[in-house]
Amino acid sequence: MRIVLLRVIRFRMICYEKAHGNRVMTIQQMLAYLVGQGFSQKAIADQVGSTQPTIHRASKGAGISYETGKAIECLYLREKEAADLKSAA
Repeated sequence: MRIVLLRVIRFRMICYEKAHGNRVMTIQQMLAYLVGQGFSQKAIADQVGSTQPTIHRASKGAGISYETGKAIECLYLREKEAADLKSAA
């Protein structure tokens, strides 16, 4: 159990250099970005293989599994890259 908690804590502190230089982003910030782009919590949950209540809890700062966090990160990076490409065009 302790290892899982440490992974969750470590994951929240990962540096997303590809998308943000040296800026550190939390799952809460990624979810806020996705919601700001028009995603509902249900749509995010469907995309990452989770449930809407789990996404809601994560958006409020609750811990989530490493796998769910990585899936949210992948969705975030995919959407961020698509938005950046669209704005560059």
